[in-house]
Amino acid sequence: MSKLRKNIQVLLDELALCDGMVISFHHHLRNGDYVLNLVMKEIAKRNIKDITIFASSIFPCHAPLVEYIEKGIVTKIYSAFISGPVALAISEGRMQKELVMHTHGGRPRLVESGDITIDIAFVAAPTCDNFGNLNGAYGKSACGSLGYAVTDCHYA
Repeated sequence: MSKLRKNIQVLLDELALCDGMVISFHHHLRNGDYVLNLVMKEIAKRNIKDITIFASSIFPCHAPLVEYIEKGIVTKIYSAFISGPVALAISEGRMQKELVMHTHGGRPRLVESGDITIDIAFVAAPTCDNFGNLNGAYGKSACGSLGYAVTDCHYA
């Protein structure tokens, strides 16, 4: 059976999304990574609240998160790096709960130690086969190794 879905709406219909979940994202495509925006837009449409974002990095392209922070859809963020409008909104005190900054290597330790439990992991990958195997070496958005996301995918 194929693990591919027609679109994000079909995928999210199959997932048991609920308030208070921890959702992880990776920044392989850096300031060109719109997977976080795509997923969070659909979560907001479903009126799911109190989401903790466990993002390896947040860039200016993730500006739509500001609205979700202000509406209580996103209430907490873990990240190693944040810049742009999201960083400004957090520094102005617009997020309900805390921001947890960690080192790049501290991210997998947080997961493996159980300090954070990921409910669902989303990975921006340039290519994927029917079995869900991701690859960053090919495709128009080739970005290299996706190994950094292994811990999140394994523990989610």
